[in-house]
Amino acid sequence: MGETEGAVMATVDGAVDTLGGRVQVRFDPGASVTPLGQMACFAEHLQATGLFAGWERDCPLRYTSPNGSALRDILGTWLLSGLCGHQRYAHVTALRGDAVRAQVLGCERIVSEDTLRRALKAMDAKAAERWLQSHLLRSVRPALSTASVLDVDSSIKPLCGRQAGSVVSFNPHKPGRPSHVLHTYWAGQLRLVLDVELAPGDAHAAQHALPGLLRLLDGFEPHEHPALVRGDCGFGDEPVIGQLEERGLSYLFKLRQSGWVKKLLHGAFADDEQWSAPGPSDQGWSAKQTRLRLSTWPAHRRVIVLRQAVRQALAVQIRDAQGRPRLRLTAGDDGQFWEYAVPVTNTAHEPRAIAQLYRDRADAENAFDELKNQWGWGATAQRTSSAAARPRAGWRCSTTVGVGTAGRPNRGRAWRRSPRARCYWRRWVGACSTPDRACLLYVSPMHGAVEQPKTLLVNIRTALAHVRKTAEQLDPLRRWQAFVSYVVHRITRPLAPPTPRTPALAGP
Repeated sequence: MGETEGAVMATVDGAVDTLGGRVQVRFDPGASVTPLGQMACFAEHLQATGLFAGWERDCPLRYTSPNGSALRDILGTWLLSGLCGHQRYAHVTALRGDAVRAQVLGCERIVSEDTLRRALKAMDAKAAERWLQSHLLRSVRPALSTASVLDVDSSIKPLCGRQAGSVVSFNPHKPGRPSHVLHTYWAGQLRLVLDVELAPGDAHAAQHALPGLLRLLDGFEPHEHPALVRGDCGFGDEPVIGQLEERGLSYLFKLRQSGWVKKLLHGAFADDEQWSAPGPSDQGWSAKQTRLRLSTWPAHRRVIVLRQAVRQALAVQIRDAQGRPRLRLTAGDDGQFWEYAVPVTNTAHEPRAIAQLYRDRADAENAFDELKNQWGWGATAQRTSSAAARPRAGWRCSTTVGVGTAGRPNRGRAWRRSPRARCYWRRWVGACSTPDRACLLYVSPMHGAVEQPKTLLVNIRTALAHVRKTAEQLDPLRRWQAFVSYVVHRITRPLAPPTPRTPALAGP
């Protein structure tokens, strides 16, 4: 006994005196509780649409030993890890004590991080990539009959530590930090990720994103092609434009400020005629169309010069002959300042409509930022080959599509930002009891918005009830098509028809 002899031993169980009065405490490590109480509703979505069953059936992972973990347990753990935004295998340990989520997914248990890592490493990288890409395309294909804009973006994701494929390259915000590049293909109007490719940090140029873009477009049926392919100045080069023109697809890209583009700007600004007058919805932008042929282009193409007056006083930092910094303050009496852009396109829309189409790309940029910073976009941290890391990135893509599609019926035509939407999805605590051998789950929102989650659940279940009623005898793929058609009908507006083609322009 020693020093503890005669001492009063405290226990966890019992009454405790708090500032709010006496509280009875019972320590129950075996209780069925979960911090993700709404997982039951998401599991209903997976069961009604048949997505998880088909995903499990086609998985290339096979164990021959009877001591191996069940495939459903491995995939269920991977699914829960993605839903919780985990970025490291060690984070899987936080799921081990949650029996409720394993039960609603039909899993016997949550596997350990080592079991999950070994299982994913045992998959053939190419087979796993084909498996994820096929199921991702199958999940978004029913929505592609609606005309939408395909946004292409290459996003830099800085990394810490030693991860596969991390290379020190272009990184304007954190120079010297190794990074990955995420080539993302995004259906803007539908707000769905069509595909993502994980590449080393030095593969950020458009030529590295082009093969994935062409593979995606070639896999579509003619009626599934996007109404417009849109990208920033990194994609306004001949290889990308030429491949899209060969396939008869419309495009809208911003041009770099090369010598020929600067010469075009001088000529456009020297003549104040033919500029469109900014309307109430143009945000002060005026446009002028012309034609341009760069040295790498085989022919002249239609370009739109956009400009917006800058009325604020500006401060310009310059350097003198000795290299010392000097500050030059400019005001309105120094001349008119303009913000400008030069996009290239082959569409028949009028110049003002082209300007609005490119401004709409800002919404896609917000989505790319949310995916990267809010949803843990990219592969799970690991030290395997970069080829094996691509299926992990594809899994992140599939998880985002699944969660996003399940949550769409509640939003109508108004979109919710990801940080706020994630609190709706994640901050619901659930406690499970089994009276009379029936599983009863109590769900409690852990934030101030109580009515919104209730409305969310009602609308999601209404969509699933619609699927069961209209597609009861159909196979899982047809049920998923019915669900997506219901969601797309509620969240999309038909695109306006293109304006008549403008008169021919003078010049070559």
